[in-house]
Amino acid sequence: MSPSIRKRPAAQRDLLEHFVALGERAGEATALRFLQAAEDTFAALAAMPGMGRGRVGRERGRLSRLFSRPPSEPDVR
Repeated sequence: MSPSIRKRPAAQRDLLEHFVALGERAGEATALRFLQAAEDTFAALAAMPGMGRGRVGRERGRLSRLFSRPPSEPDVR
């Protein structure tokens, strides 16, 4: 049994708006590919929910230490 996917009304509206806009600007085939890609992504997230969870909030201090330079290091561009 595959996990169920529940889209909230706002998400359904957003998908429909993007579908219509893509259909008008890029054609029906592109809009249909967008919807299929979205559905595939939802299915992947449902099968492995932790896959989409960001870590920045939990490790913010650690990340800032990883990417910041010591004050003595010159700013080279």
